[in-house]
Amino acid sequence: MKKAIILLIVVVVIIVGWIFIAGRFFGFPDSFPKRTLPPPGDIEVSSEMDTSDWKTYRNETHRFEFKYPADWSVKGDTFKNANDQVVASISASNSANIGISYCAAHSLSQAPDTRCQFLSVDGNAVEVDWGVGNNVVVRFEIQGSIYFINFYKSFVETETIQQILSTFKFIQDTPLLFPPEPTQEEIERVKKLPKEQCPCWVEGQNVCLPQQSCI
Repeated sequence: MKKAIILLIVVVVIIVGWIFIAGRFFGFPDSFPKRTLPPPGDIEVSSEMDTSDWKTYRNETHRFEFKYPADWSVKGDTFKNANDQVVASISASNSANIGISYCAAHSLSQAPDTRCQFLSVDGNAVEVDWGVGNNVVVRFEIQGSIYFINFYKSFVETETIQQILSTFKFIQDTPLLFPPEPTQEEIERVKKLPKEQCPCWVEGQNVCLPQQSCI
């Protein structure tokens, strides 16, 4: 009885194997096609929008820049419009503390979510999620650091966001989340600088520190 069962199993395995080989030989379609990331797209911009007076935001720490409307103000990594409403903000984190994004997860499906857009900026991949609640989130990762630019759709139009993204570029190909620690020689050098020349003046202590200490 056991021999009959074993023989039956062997026959079934042989038949299945021949079916698989025949399918490959005669070009049967693969049941599990390879999934790839969607190709980088382009940002649509309005030719009617006047950007001649726009300002340039340049972040030496996060190593990127873009243009923004002239009536916006910037304090630190926060942008406000003429009505003092927060329209955008920038943040960064080590990638070890951040999980896979919604867009990255859905880009592997055969029908990627249309709310997601993938750009190539100076050879770096930039992800734009147009549907995070009331926000538009721009995300990019370089050398273990993930950067986020959040636009708040309540106070900024989609056309303006698109125009801003069209001007986005990296200052260098390898931005760093945490700048290198200052050397002891640099610390001693800046200590001697007067307040008006100091990159990082500490009020109360009346001491000058390297720029990295103010980040």
